[in-house]
Amino acid sequence: MFVAYRPVQDVAKSVPSFKGVSSRVLLEEFVHLKKTFWGRYCWARGSCAISSRTITDELIQPYLDQ
Repeated sequence: MFVAYRPVQDVAKSVPSFKGVSSRVLLEEFVHLKKTFWGRYCWARGSCAISSRTITDELIQPYLDQ
């Protein structure tokens, strides 16, 4: 997943925030996941963030069309 963020934002704080919000949205939308992940983590506890410099829509589009 490619996410654009401002250089002044801290990636170490952005990733956990994204994981928390996205897991909340997933568990609300797909109710059956609540039973599957009850008392457990929806996402892995760790994370990896890598800078890819400037990625444009033209570079990503061929992969989306597959």
